[in-house]
Amino acid sequence: MDWYAKRTLLAGTYVSTEMFMTRDKSAGFAYTLSTMDKYIDQMFETEETLSSVADYTKYSLKTAYNVLASKGIFHN
Repeated sequence: MDWYAKRTLLAGTYVSTEMFMTRDKSAGFAYTLSTMDKYIDQMFETEETLSSVADYTKYSLKTAYNVLASKGIFHN
């Protein structure tokens, strides 16, 4: 995942946490901190998922290209 996509996910996490903090009445913003932890975990899961999808797509396209090349459609 590129730098801009990571920053976008981080900005969304930050804004969501700030929104929770404005309504949080718990001592020491405990609810906000637990929510922030949840959002950060989700952010890392999203990054891993996007990375996996990108890898799968890359390998699938390489395989398709190689199959077509073996049939003589593309020249290596």
